[in-house]
Amino acid sequence: MPPARWEPECVLITRPEMEVRALRIAPGQHAFLAALAMDATLERAAETALVRDAAFDLGTTLLLASEAGAIQELRP
Repeated sequence: MPPARWEPECVLITRPEMEVRALRIAPGQHAFLAALAMDATLERAAETALVRDAAFDLGTTLLLASEAGAIQELRP
């Protein structure tokens, strides 16, 4: 049975060790990760996320991304 009301969702898809994982994430987390993917600095990505979602939490998002295998390297 389809949902009573369709709503957009943000999803992080990773493939650590060749196993596909899909995690529902908040809009601010999506904005943050998308900004990083476009080579934004950590500060700029966090600002972008806060504009999208005032409840954005940087620490929680970094932990989620790290555990999901979405972060490969950190550069100075």
